[in-house]
This record gives sequence, C-alpha cells and structure tokens, in this order.
Amino acid sequence: MENKKVRVPRKAFLVCQNSYRKMLRDSENDKNLYNFADLSKAEKYQINRIAEEERINQWYRKYELNQALNKLNDQEQYIIQEIFFKGHSERELAEKMGLPEKTLNNHKHKILQKLRKIMAEN
Repeated sequence: MENKKVRVPRKAFLVCQNSYRKMLRDSENDKNLYNFADLSKAEKYQINRIAEEERINQWYRKYELNQALNKLNDQEQYIIQEIFFKGHSERELAEKMGLPEKTLNNHKHKILQKLRKIMAEN
C-alpha cells in the first residue's frame, strides 16, 4: 500500500499517532542520555562517590526513622506499621481495630506529627 490513502477508524488512527509521537519523544530523550562507558575515570569516580553518599544518607534516614518509631507506644507503632509498611488502608485498619475511619485518620495524623517532632529534635 505504498503512497495510497487508506480509510481507518479514528480510534485506530489516534492509537497509531500517539504511539508514533511516544516513539519520537523516547528517541529525543535517549539523545540526552549518556553512556556510562563514555565517561572519564574521574567522572565515574564522582558518580560512584555521590551514589555511595546517597546510600549512606538513605541508611542514616532509615536509622533515624527506626529510632523515632521506637519512641512511639505500641498502638502508635501498630498503626504506622499497618498503614505504611504493610499497605493496609485506613478503612481496613479501622474495621480491624473497631474504630471509626475518621478517628483512625486523626490518630494517624497525630502520630505523624509526633514522629516529625521526634526526628526534628534529633
């Protein structure tokens, strides 16, 4: 079908057009990326040093958070663990604890404020 116009449904045309535009954007974005192998030894060292610093900072933030969590009472720790670490919704947890959802939400916000305060003091 070279150089011939063909009728296609509008939805099919839009899907093809959007796919083509995405391919062009991705191609343009790829031009802005650098290949690690093309970097000098000094640049690689700097990138690795920054990455190592970030890992240390991330570890330290986790350590600080863990220290702050340990200062919460058992119920506060339970609420934070269930919502943020185990991925339960506030609705699920409220039902499980026999609380209205709004009450649990208020508890959660007070606990988060308490955590922020504890971490700011450290």
